[in-house]
Amino acid sequence: MHVALRPAVPALVCGLVVACASLSSPPSDGRYAGELCVTQAARPIDCGPVKLTLASDLVLVRVSDMVYRLFLNGDQLDLMLMHDRAQVDAFNAGYEWHGRHLRFADRARSVRYEVRFGTLLGTILLE
Repeated sequence: MHVALRPAVPALVCGLVVACASLSSPPSDGRYAGELCVTQAARPIDCGPVKLTLASDLVLVRVSDMVYRLFLNGDQLDLMLMHDRAQVDAFNAGYEWHGRHLRFADRARSVRYEVRFGTLLGTILLE
């Protein structure tokens, strides 16, 4: 018997199949080229190049002289935005991995973020 799948069904099936498990697993530790994408409310998404470092439960997102420090604690993310040694902003939020993309939101400001990991530039040594 042949059953045609509707477009919404493959996503559901993917959630049940082991081969789709990689959709929610983060990339390995290392230094990456990447993108930071931000959107607020109904505005279009805006993306720009960033330098990324992933080390265990810490993600550093460097945008020029600003650094987002993302601490991944279970299902919560603690964010600190730094300019040199000065803390500019901080908040916590839930987060999700979608393949090599880390997604989270600042609900108080209606801002959504997506950190897109690109090319691996190098490994890092953890002591």
